[in-house]
Amino acid sequence: MDTFSEDFFLDFSSRRWLVSDAPAGKSPGPNIFLPDNVYLDARERLVLRISQRNGSWSSAELHLTEALGYGRYEIIVEGDPAKLDPQAVFGFFTYDHLAPPLYRELDIEFARWADPGHPGGNYTVQPYTLEENKSVFPLEELGSRSLHRIEWMPDRVEFSSYALGRGGWEREVARFIWPGETVPDPGTAYLHLNFWLFRGAPPQSGEPQVLRVSEFTFTPFQN
Repeated sequence: MDTFSEDFFLDFSSRRWLVSDAPAGKSPGPNIFLPDNVYLDARERLVLRISQRNGSWSSAELHLTEALGYGRYEIIVEGDPAKLDPQAVFGFFTYDHLAPPLYRELDIEFARWADPGHPGGNYTVQPYTLEENKSVFPLEELGSRSLHRIEWMPDRVEFSSYALGRGGWEREVARFIWPGETVPDPGTAYLHLNFWLFRGAPPQSGEPQVLRVSEFTFTPFQN
C-alpha cells in the first residue's frame, strides 16, 4: 500500500522529511508543488511525480528536517533517468534559505533543460554561471539502477555517479572534483529532493513523469 505524507511530513530512509505544498506555484520553474506527488510505494521507495490534474501540471519537492553538515550524501535511484522527458528536472541538492545569494547550493541534477540533445547529467556548485563550477555527463550510461553521491568536506566538494548491477556490482559513470578554492561551509543547509518542469512548461511528451529513490544515506565527515 502506498504511504502519503501526514501533515506534510514523511519518514523515508529512517529520516523525517518535509513535503512542499505550493498550490499557487513557486520557484523553481515556477511550478505548482503538491504533497500528493510525493509518497512511499509498497516497497518503501520514495516516489516523486510530475502529474496533471484538471488541466494543470504539478511537481514534487521535499527536504530533510535537520541540517546534516559536512559528510557524504548518497541516493539510489530506481529506473532509467535517460528516459525522463527533456522538460523534467530531478534535483538532489543542498540548500540554505538563510544564506543568499548562493544558498550553499551543491547540485546533482538529471536535466536536459528542454533540449533532447543535452547529456542530461549535471554537477554544479553555485553560481552555475561560472564554467569551472559545473560538469555534465550522459544519463544513458546509468541504466536502470544508479547511485549518486555528494561529498562535502571542509577542503573540497566531490560529485560522483555509479551504475549499479546485481550482486553489488557497480561502475563509475562520472566524477567531478570542484576546483574552487573556498568551499562553502554547511551552515544550515538542508538536503533537498525535487522533481519539476523546466520553466514550468508541460512535458514535451505530454505524459506524466515518475522517479523513484530507494535509499538515502548520510555519513558524517571525519577528520
